Amino acid sequence: MDIFRNIFKSKKASSSILLSISNIISVQNGSHDIIIQNQGAILLKSSEIVSGTDFDNKIWEHVTQEAIPGLLELKFINDEHNIKWLVLTTTTTTQLINSIDVISKFVAFLNAGDSMIGAVFISNFKKQKSYIICNYRTSKFYPFIPESKKSRNNKLEIDLGHELESNGVSVEDHEDWYALWDAVI
Repeated sequence: MDIFRNIFKSKKASSSILLSISNIISVQNGSHDIIIQNQGAILLKSSEIVSGTDFDNKIWEHVTQEAIPGLLELKFINDEHNIKWLVLTTTTTTQLINSIDVISKFVAFLNAGDSMIGAVFISNFKKQKSYIICNYRTSKFYPFIPESKKSRNNKLEIDLGHELESNGVSVEDHEDWYALWDAVI
């Protein structure tokens, strides 16, 4: 089951969409100022399936059975906006991308695909903490760079968006770059 193709009617495979972010990994040692960390998250809006206690247990069982390479930690955090964060920590960024893909496919298998909002990758851009977000509905990415508690660094976001595009990552239109205020990671 391919989450992007089946759930969101994208013509691309979920693995290829998520793997497009790996274009950034290959240039990290170059002149680019993007460093993707080994931590990220899958965001899910509340639903009957996601809110059930059995949901977390099923995810744990699947992660254990799959023995996802490099997955060091998986935490379930519910934020004040009624969003469930499945926070993953891995040994490498490639393993993070793979882990997000495997778990996202399983969430879709549990009939909770409509609850998936997106995937979040923590990064540093020009030495400032930033987020690269994959919108599961559109299968595109966008940056979010908080400057303070409730303001964002629009100039750096534009620069990061251009950097993503120049590395072959499909980027949302600017009007669809949503903030992740109160991010738990």
